Amino acid sequence: MKKRFSKSWFRVLSGLFTNLSAGWLGLIVITPNFIPLSIPGNKDVLIYEGVFGILSLVTAIMFDERGQK
Repeated sequence: MKKRFSKSWFRVLSGLFTNLSAGWLGLIVITPNFIPLSIPGNKDVLIYEGVFGILSLVTAIMFDERGQK
């Protein structure tokens, strides 16, 4: 059976999700400078950014492990 993705594709996807994770987690540092956290709902934005950052990092790790097999 033919493989859909080669090892190099998994490595590329791993790099993509690593950069996405860095962007999401970087927004946690940058966002409080532009929006006041005293307004209700703005703290939720930081939580969402953290969750998306962690999910992107986990996805990157999974792709990296598949790319090394």
